[in-house]
Amino acid sequence: MRRLAEKLHLSRTYPYAWQRIGHRLELASAHGPRQNILGFFNLHNQFHSFAFPGTIDSPTVIHCFDLFRQQQQKPALVVVDNAPIHTSEDFEDELDRWQKEGLYVKFLPPYCPELNLIEILWRKIKYEWLPLDAYLNFKTLTTSLFDVLKGIGSKYRITFA
Repeated sequence: MRRLAEKLHLSRTYPYAWQRIGHRLELASAHGPRQNILGFFNLHNQFHSFAFPGTIDSPTVIHCFDLFRQQQQKPALVVVDNAPIHTSEDFEDELDRWQKEGLYVKFLPPYCPELNLIEILWRKIKYEWLPLDAYLNFKTLTTSLFDVLKGIGSKYRITFA
């Protein structure tokens, strides 16, 4: 299983634009509301997600891991990156308990996002499955996002070869 924690921003940074030689083009950046998703994803396109309007901290992640573990009928391996919420003292304090309960946590090597399958899922959601009009405003973004999240495994699938 994989973890997904990503921030959706309505404002994007584009490092390029057309401008006259010698003139600098600057656009103000704006911050709006955020929608954070934490999820568990496996090679069989099974996806369990949790949505949060605010930030996700270690206690929130621990709670989600506990809820996920309660749903599992057999041992499970969860692969996580080295994000601060996964390397916090609070999170690491739970590793032995989870292992005794059949939930094993494996850390990816640092700076290896290509090994994290949830990153493939997130890229598909952001660049292929979300329609362009989803980015019109925050409400359409969250509505479209939740529609995509509900369809993962049925309407939206990734073939891992």
